[in-house]
Amino acid sequence: MNWIGSAEMLKTSIFASQFMESAFCACRFKTVVVKKLVIVGISLIGFSAQAKVSDGGNTVPTALIFNGKLQSIESRMRDYDIPGVSIALIQNRQISWVANFGWKDIATQQEVTSDTLFQVASISKPVTAVAALKLVEEGKLNLNTPANEYLQSWQIPKNEHNAASPVLVKQLLNHTAGLTVSGFAGYEVGKPIPSITEVLEGASLFGRLLGQNNANSPSVEVAKTPGTDFAYSGGGYSVLQQLLVDKEHTDFTHLMQQKVLSPLGMQQSTFQQPIDNVRADFVATGYMENNKPVAGHYHVYPEQAAAGLWTTASDLAKFAIDIQNALHDDSGVVLSQASAKTMTSPTINQAVGLGVFLMGANIDGQGYFMHDGWNKGFSSTMLAHKSEGYGVIILTNANKPNFNKELVIGLMLEYGWLITS
Repeated sequence: MNWIGSAEMLKTSIFASQFMESAFCACRFKTVVVKKLVIVGISLIGFSAQAKVSDGGNTVPTALIFNGKLQSIESRMRDYDIPGVSIALIQNRQISWVANFGWKDIATQQEVTSDTLFQVASISKPVTAVAALKLVEEGKLNLNTPANEYLQSWQIPKNEHNAASPVLVKQLLNHTAGLTVSGFAGYEVGKPIPSITEVLEGASLFGRLLGQNNANSPSVEVAKTPGTDFAYSGGGYSVLQQLLVDKEHTDFTHLMQQKVLSPLGMQQSTFQQPIDNVRADFVATGYMENNKPVAGHYHVYPEQAAAGLWTTASDLAKFAIDIQNALHDDSGVVLSQASAKTMTSPTINQAVGLGVFLMGANIDGQGYFMHDGWNKGFSSTMLAHKSEGYGVIILTNANKPNFNKELVIGLMLEYGWLITS
């Protein structure tokens, strides 16, 4: 299903504090200098492939501190049984290097390259949030307006929870709408795919057997009073998807291409579900336990806003950098500085912004904005500092999010990021 482990823990800011505490504690183990080398390939221990690096002349670590011990990235991949990884490191609001390890597809022995497309699952949400905030800047949306005033093809059902307190647009962005359905399982390639309105309506098993609705998730509805609490909801972002489509009178794939992906030069990226034949050759195969490939190589997610983005590490780094640029000196391509600050400022609690989660001291522009993602056979991480201009993108074709967390901490230690967090 769509991974929400980190997000669920962020309900009370516990994950953010534990993550930072773990990284700080690990600092005491860094008593050796990690050797570096400008490289074009690293032999993988236990792998037949080689790490391919597009580094622009910058140095790339050959080993990092993992759990207090100096280890190579590829050895941890072997320990976790991860086929492929793509990493983009951000320094000074620029891509410093991109490193690619292992296999895009094990059976065909195709290696991960900088052009390999990964599903980034819930990292689709902050990208969608930027599109929504762009429409706010254009005067087409108001964050404090009830979502049903913009929805045309479907309406949030009224019940005892939202009769007096309608769901606002802002509440869709920061998971305070009280809406159900935390994540989605996706659909096998070649199987019937529901429309987004069918996803929102949900379907009973009986209904699916009769072919009335192909959705494999329950209906999206309000389960608690909007605005009172954080409750992670992919369903809420599916409502936002329909709202944006209704407002712009275009399909979601085109809308996201026009508002976010093309302006940022994210040329490889797309929200197409299923993905087109042109990009199919670049797609990584997702893997489950024991390197078992996902049937059909990956699942299809009509819940595009919640889980549908295909991207590369460098493309996603461009997205994070644009938010950093907007925050730094209002030089963002998509959002203004004011909108970027709104997005990366605490809302319901210190760990929740609009479309992103927050880590570290969120005072005077400090701290990180981040999001994780987990679709069937894929896990991903985006982490970027709000004021210091550094960050990292990690994309893998395996369901092993703990590897991502270890790698993030290792890179934090290697580059001294914790000093300014």
